[in-house]
Amino acid sequence: VDFVPYWEAQDKKLISSTSDKILVMVDNTTVLEGKAGRPAVRIESKKSYNGGLFVLKLDHVPTACGAWPAFWMFGDDAQHSWPRWGEFDILESIHMLDYATTTLHTRESCDQRAVNEGIDFVGQGWAAGTDGNQKAKNCWVKAPQQYDNQGCGQKLPKGSFGPAFNRAGGGTFIAEWDPIVNKRLRTWFFPAGEEPEIGDHPEPDLWGVPNSFFTLNERWCTAAHFKNMRMVFDTTFCGDYAGASFNGYCGWTHMQCEDYVRSKPSAFSMGGWINELEDVYQNDAVSFSVRFTNFEARHHWTKYCTCV
Repeated sequence: VDFVPYWEAQDKKLISSTSDKILVMVDNTTVLEGKAGRPAVRIESKKSYNGGLFVLKLDHVPTACGAWPAFWMFGDDAQHSWPRWGEFDILESIHMLDYATTTLHTRESCDQRAVNEGIDFVGQGWAAGTDGNQKAKNCWVKAPQQYDNQGCGQKLPKGSFGPAFNRAGGGTFIAEWDPIVNKRLRTWFFPAGEEPEIGDHPEPDLWGVPNSFFTLNERWCTAAHFKNMRMVFDTTFCGDYAGASFNGYCGWTHMQCEDYVRSKPSAFSMGGWINELEDVYQNDAVSFSVRFTNFEARHHWTKYCTCV
């Protein structure tokens, strides 16, 4: 991937907007030479977060062999290199899969063995470790019996990504990061037309069992594993996830991932996000600022920002 600056993204028509939506594309016209990456956009919040409720309504998601789109959060600075302050992949997928995955990546001592599928969360269950049977419940990026940097991942329901998501008119994802009161991370996916009433003071406990759940109970994974995280919205290509799985999902191309991405621009004509809404909420235990505007903390989940 070649993440381009704002002016170039505008010039290449990789970003555009209407009064109520933003379109974020990848280049789908250029045959690339040598080791060049495909031009794409990465949007990152200037400010960091230490909790919150994040609501993302999408009409369309990228779908293409070799693509690796994600909406995620991570923390680091010059004194705290990744994954010291953690990573929360709210939704990510690859190729043309019909579901997204929610994953945590951490330093040592973040174990999710106490979390129970079917009780704490409902979806398609845990991602598998290296032996195909072991569930990836250890969030440490170097956990034994898991792939390097695999983390602990839970698969959202079918239809939460890919062509099926786009055909159905999109959907809404809601991620809750509550490090102080209930000490947990939760994610819900709602198909278009099935999203709950959210309003200015949402009540997540009324939305039913989430599609992903991770505990921040001190016994298993302290809340200190996640700190000062920034939001990221991007599409990348190949790499550890989409590249390593390319032959399994896209073997019909008879190409390597990097060669396919460079030589087949038209394959990425569906490689765009259509973002209709992104709301951020905070409570009295967490303060935050985003972009150019600062907000003071208040009681319970309170709406602060419609980012798009």
